[in-house]
Amino acid sequence: MTIKKLIGLLSISLLSLSLVAAEIPKVKTDSPQTYIVQTGDSLWKIADIFLQNPWLWPSVWQNNAQIENPHLIYPGDVIALMITSEGPKLVVNPKANQVTGGEIRLSPKIIQEEHQRSIPLIPLNEIAQFLQQSTVLNDGDQNSYPYILGGLGEHVISGSGDKVYGRKIGGDENLNIFRLGNPYISSTTKENLGYAALYVGRSAVLKKGDPSILLITNSNREVLPGDILLPINNDAIEPNFKPRPAAADFSGAIIDVVDGVSQIGQYNVVVIDRGMRDGLEEGHTLKVLKNTGQTFDTRASEWVDLPAEMVGTLLVFKSFEKVSFGLIMSSTTAIELLDRVVGEAS
Repeated sequence: MTIKKLIGLLSISLLSLSLVAAEIPKVKTDSPQTYIVQTGDSLWKIADIFLQNPWLWPSVWQNNAQIENPHLIYPGDVIALMITSEGPKLVVNPKANQVTGGEIRLSPKIIQEEHQRSIPLIPLNEIAQFLQQSTVLNDGDQNSYPYILGGLGEHVISGSGDKVYGRKIGGDENLNIFRLGNPYISSTTKENLGYAALYVGRSAVLKKGDPSILLITNSNREVLPGDILLPINNDAIEPNFKPRPAAADFSGAIIDVVDGVSQIGQYNVVVIDRGMRDGLEEGHTLKVLKNTGQTFDTRASEWVDLPAEMVGTLLVFKSFEKVSFGLIMSSTTAIELLDRVVGEAS
């Protein structure tokens, strides 16, 4: 069977269909027949309910001209799984189904209700805080940055609503608070790729001087003396991504996990030791591979390296010159630091 190349589901031309038509989608054995879209869902998540490989979702969505906006899906919509002579299809809001000569004819209903927002391609809520707040610093010298001197009064640890003293404050009225971390090191060349900067919170300058007085307007964690201050980046954030496989010969490694969880799983944010200079861009999808070790071949009297096993998928959502941030989209087992990430054909 050959999957027809359907026109793109999303108006932002998410994928080149030639990339997804090469693999025939397979339905999960425990897949439901229908699913009602919930607030907080994403196209990827819904496809993951039905398909063994959710990245193939453009090949299975039934695009129907009778729906006013076939590229938009909203909470409350019904997604139905249909098995046709051309393979599985996911249909939005089917009204009636009739099998004729092995084909399934669909009569969808037109959505009359006004919806404020369609669901995104990927679970943006999982990375929303990282889109503007994640950064990598080239300079690891703590003395190069404005910094928190301490809290007013007896406060050693401060938080949202507290006032703190800051030094080396320039002309900025609002500043993000970061905690300078360890260097990111390449898994292969051992090159220093930059320095981790953990987002702590945001502050507003109340009174300039030496020291200045700042108000912590919000915080994700406690604010400590020595935390550095950086200008707020007000660049617009792309509300959706264009997922596409990275180059077939791409290879890198996971070198850090944000917030230092002990085991890396679905929707954890990780750092990859490759960036824009290596051709890695926002929207690239990667496979996560785990080395399975060695076994001893008694007949040949030698140790044999076993092939790496695919244990997950990853979406790059923010790229810097030498490193990138990625979201673990799926995992079959715990992912660890130094596990490899590779292009689709690797």
